[in-house]
Amino acid sequence: MIEKLQKKSIFLIIGMFLLLSIVLIGLLSYSSPIYEFNYSGDNNNYMTVGKAMMHGFVPYKDVFEQKGPFVYLLYGLASLISFHTFLGSAIFEIAILFAILWLTFKIGKLFSSTKVAFVIALFAPVFVLMEPYYSYGATVEFFLYPAILSLIYVSLKAQQHQFIISKWTWYFQGCLVGIAFFSKYTLLGSWIAFYIFMFMYYTIKHRWNDVRNLIWSSGLGFLTTTVPWLIYFEMVHGLKQFFNVYFYTNIFRYGSVNGTWFERLSMSLWTFVQLLLFSNPVITFVIVLGLLFVFFSRKILAGWIIKSLLMIMMFTNALLALCGGTFGPYYLLAYFPYILVLFVLLIIALSHKLKLSAFKKWQSVFIFSWVFALCMTLSVNSNLEFSRFIPNNPAITSNLGVKHPTSSAQIEFGRIMCHESKGRPTLLAFGFLENGFYTTSGAYPTIHYFERNNISYHKLPTMMNTAANAIKHRKVQWVVICVKTTSNSNLQHQIETTYKKNAYGRGLKALNQNYEMRAHHSQISQGNDMEYVLYKLK
Repeated sequence: MIEKLQKKSIFLIIGMFLLLSIVLIGLLSYSSPIYEFNYSGDNNNYMTVGKAMMHGFVPYKDVFEQKGPFVYLLYGLASLISFHTFLGSAIFEIAILFAILWLTFKIGKLFSSTKVAFVIALFAPVFVLMEPYYSYGATVEFFLYPAILSLIYVSLKAQQHQFIISKWTWYFQGCLVGIAFFSKYTLLGSWIAFYIFMFMYYTIKHRWNDVRNLIWSSGLGFLTTTVPWLIYFEMVHGLKQFFNVYFYTNIFRYGSVNGTWFERLSMSLWTFVQLLLFSNPVITFVIVLGLLFVFFSRKILAGWIIKSLLMIMMFTNALLALCGGTFGPYYLLAYFPYILVLFVLLIIALSHKLKLSAFKKWQSVFIFSWVFALCMTLSVNSNLEFSRFIPNNPAITSNLGVKHPTSSAQIEFGRIMCHESKGRPTLLAFGFLENGFYTTSGAYPTIHYFERNNISYHKLPTMMNTAANAIKHRKVQWVVICVKTTSNSNLQHQIETTYKKNAYGRGLKALNQNYEMRAHHSQISQGNDMEYVLYKLK
């Protein structure tokens, strides 16, 4: 009878977690159907390359983009669910948020009752979907969030069992290391610290069997998730391009940060300090109080070993997460698994003081906590202002005078290209990080440099020159450009001013010769008033 009640309780918890995940992603992710479109440049890059990969294109070799292959695989699978929208991505986001809720619950259960752990876990989305760290939808940091959280869970659970970790746990963590390594390797800081620390601990304690499990089981897991990719790229003759783009280009060309590795690491750590001191006061409070708790707790975190391990993992994660450069607030989401765990430990300590486990009326607490957690999460993210509930919002149009419902540039241009193209459209996003025009039009990236990535001309002149040559030799049916505008600016003047002052001047001349303007549309993109212009081959 008791076992049946426990199973029923677990199913109820799973159901409430799943429902909360569906509701929150449905309301706050731009990938959700209640938004006209996901306008994020990064998300659309992943979707475009992933979609191309599903149709025979080879990442890095045929299509230039710098994230790891697991990212493109995930978005490629999402594109099989929905080719012209981000519905597939939304489904994956729901699964990821559910995993975060479940892992938070498991962490809570290590130190408290099931009921207390469940209530605490409901508030995890506040530390996942907080704006601006989570903005348009799933980034790589979001997808790897539960992986980092699982490592923290393994660490906290191990300290309760003399740091005995099973072979399967080591294998699973090895798999996650491989996934992180081939997704975004700057997010490996937590695992690097964890493995070095545990290897030294086992060695000092002469626990050689644990050392063998660490090396062989983790190594097998790492090979499980990396070797198939190496075989794939070798079979399609793209292994050299994979190493050149994913490693060399990311390390030496990508981003805005130059200088020595020491300077990059210092910048990354300073960004964490800024988050600690000058960000949202709730985050600052949780971090400061949580760190003090880790240092001085004697009951929940007993002993210097687990305290040292957590602090070193957190420090190394902060040190490496931004070492390639700071390009957006969403990079800081890599810090939030630790902030969430600090919050969990603080609330558990408070529940012990108040003896909440002895409370009787938990059914009412569950319902109230679920609703309150939902409201709390909605209060830290304002994405609903740009949903379909508010027609003609700034993400769709900057024309405040329009009275009839209109569409964004992505949707409008996509319809035009689908209707007027001969066969599948061919497209080039010229001079900017494309924001969804490949997705809405259904075009594949037939030009290797199908957009302008965040790499300066002097570091990779081939990227801009290839785009200009594609326009000169009429290799695509459609070209989209974008410029920042003001209410008083003339569009043609703004285009010439924007493109003639950089390396795209030659491409602009060819664009005027070979293409004609078909449509233009203004809207807010990532806080800037942008004018998108669609050109059609003459």
